[in-house]
Amino acid sequence: IACTDTSSDPTCQECEAGHGRRHNQCVRCSPGFYSAGGEEECVACPKGSSSNAGSYYCKCLPGLYWASTGTCEFCVAGSFSVGGQLRCETCPEGSESAAGA
Repeated sequence: IACTDTSSDPTCQECEAGHGRRHNQCVRCSPGFYSAGGEEECVACPKGSSSNAGSYYCKCLPGLYWASTGTCEFCVAGSFSVGGQLRCETCPEGSESAAGA
């Protein structure tokens, strides 16, 4: 079926965020996949990140942070991340960590 901007066919409607199209129906994205909305399919999360079912974004795993490059990068030695952070935190005084903590 060819969809147009004026189509009222329900199979042509955009899926909401966290959903993708499967067999002409909008379904929740599976864990590890996301959709910002309007996409035909859910997209796999980038390496080092994950998502819950029905997510519209992915978050970096513990030991990683969301870099300005749009990828998850390892924290440097002496810093840590509990996951889903935009930057790594410095270890408290008297403690240390290896890279990727």
